[in-house]
Amino acid sequence: MAWTIRRLLGNSKDEKLMQLFLSLTSTVLSGMESLKLLLEDYGRKDQRDISCFEIERLEQEGDALVAQIIKQLGEISITSWIGHEMVLRLVHLMDQVLDGSFGIVRTLKIYQLDEINNDMVLLGRVIAEDGVELNAMMKLFCQPRWQKHTEQIRLRIEKISRLEHQADELRAQGLQALWQSGKDDQPLTQRDMAMLKGSDEMVKALETITDNVHHLATTIHQNLTA
Repeated sequence: MAWTIRRLLGNSKDEKLMQLFLSLTSTVLSGMESLKLLLEDYGRKDQRDISCFEIERLEQEGDALVAQIIKQLGEISITSWIGHEMVLRLVHLMDQVLDGSFGIVRTLKIYQLDEINNDMVLLGRVIAEDGVELNAMMKLFCQPRWQKHTEQIRLRIEKISRLEHQADELRAQGLQALWQSGKDDQPLTQRDMAMLKGSDEMVKALETITDNVHHLATTIHQNLTA
């Protein structure tokens, strides 16, 4: 009887852990969607400021959820879901995705970019689509009997992999466009150089977000094949 009670309590704690992960995933998705809006409406300062504020708020919300997940994990000796190490890897990657969106806001504030190119807007849309797939994958995975959804999870992982490849192509395309814009007969001013450097960092940082989502999907794939 005592063993059964402990097992039930353990499962209850595991389920709370899964719910916290779903809350974190939802926050990450909102951050990715806010980033897309920021890039699409970059020419409108009022909307840009709203999106930046929302991304900063979501990053703080995500940090609080990460702390709750770590605390909850510390209260479970053995998880019936996935191992402690795997939980820590997943929560770290989730945090990295949120930090990536916050990093974009920080870069924009540092360089005060007058405008962004279309490749950044397209990367923002890929990121938002990535977020939708991530959210769908985690809803399937954060369940006591997630194994019955293995094939559906695989499909989400494959889609995330394709989106990561698409982001790689957009990054290369965006960096090439920046390099071409710098090859002008007119000498570049300090401001021009700052704009190029800021834009270069933006393109790379945007693609890194999709890399981290892909790493997260790969980590989950390891559970499918374990």
